[in-house]
Amino acid sequence: MNELGLVDEVKGSLSAPTLAVLAAPPPETDWSDHALIDEIFLATEEACGRTRALQLVRRAQEVVVPVGTSLHSGLLGMFGVSPALLFGQLSDSTRRVVDGAFVHWTPTGTGSGSLEIAYDRPFRSAHLFQMFIPAIELVFELCCVDGVVSEPYVMSLARARFQVRW
Repeated sequence: MNELGLVDEVKGSLSAPTLAVLAAPPPETDWSDHALIDEIFLATEEACGRTRALQLVRRAQEVVVPVGTSLHSGLLGMFGVSPALLFGQLSDSTRRVVDGAFVHWTPTGTGSGSLEIAYDRPFRSAHLFQMFIPAIELVFELCCVDGVVSEPYVMSLARARFQVRW
């Protein structure tokens, strides 16, 4: 948030515990409590708009997901790694980063599928499922393909589905 100049714009909307975490962030390898992420995303979206909130998510992803480099992307693309393969692995990798998150991939064709994301606790707002769009787009980037991700179809405050194709 500091790097993007968002702290001053958002800090008035954040709780004391969240401000404390921002002042002394945990290691990137620690699980993230989705209530904290919810609060930061919603405050950023309210103060700065959806575009800036998604920009924050993309920047956080670059820090947390080191495979998001162009070198790795080129290598994955060269060896023919498909989005379907990576989407199929998202369940395991998501659980390592975000406590209580579950992802289920269902292929619907050779270049398409459904990605369902669920949490063990509900989000404060259905808008928070927007945070997954940059992660899904990262899969396309890593595989060196052009892809499209739908807006989330929100089934509940704890579950949403995205349609993807490439």
